[in-house]
Amino acid sequence: MDKRSGSSARARVLFLAPEAPYPVRGGGPLRSASLLEYLACRFRVHAIVFRQPGDPDPAQAFPAGRIEKLDVVELPYHSKHPLLEGTAQSAKDWGVRICTRIAVGSRVEAY
Repeated sequence: MDKRSGSSARARVLFLAPEAPYPVRGGGPLRSASLLEYLACRFRVHAIVFRQPGDPDPAQAFPAGRIEKLDVVELPYHSKHPLLEGTAQSAKDWGVRICTRIAVGSRVEAY
């Protein structure tokens, strides 16, 4: 009950999720959707979700009446930098060479 006005208004809550809970595909969205369902029964919910470029609009997938307001944060496009991919491959090759030398060296030297 609101002491100032005497009315029984539900409190407001902010729901922030790294991805849209709907449609429910995978563990992260399933957990988010469950939490959102719980909150929606008890509070007025303002949801903020993130959207990867090319993903469908999450506003279309939210069931009616679950949230009071939805904000979608559009993430910028990013790609793997070719230089980093080559570095990772080089590091992997380098690690294999080191392991090979240790294995060969262990046969030569007695520990």
